[in-house]
Amino acid sequence: MIQSGMSTKEVVRLVYEHFCVWGEIEDIHFNTARFQAYIKYAHRYYAEFSREAMVDQILVEGVTDPIRLQWALDSPLDKTEAERA
Repeated sequence: MIQSGMSTKEVVRLVYEHFCVWGEIEDIHFNTARFQAYIKYAHRYYAEFSREAMVDQILVEGVTDPIRLQWALDSPLDKTEAERA
């Protein structure tokens, strides 16, 4: 996905640049051990829209592996909502 030699700050900046166009971002957490970024939008519909827009996109020119997007549930209310769906 992204060059492994990038610093955490560079990865977060890259993720922000690509995802901020889809809505207001409250926080980006980058897990260096798993090389995963978690984006928290101000509203769920921003997250839903960005997921549809960014699925299978390439973030870095020359890299052939597309990014993978998944939902991360971080509160009990989110888990209850997901179970009802």
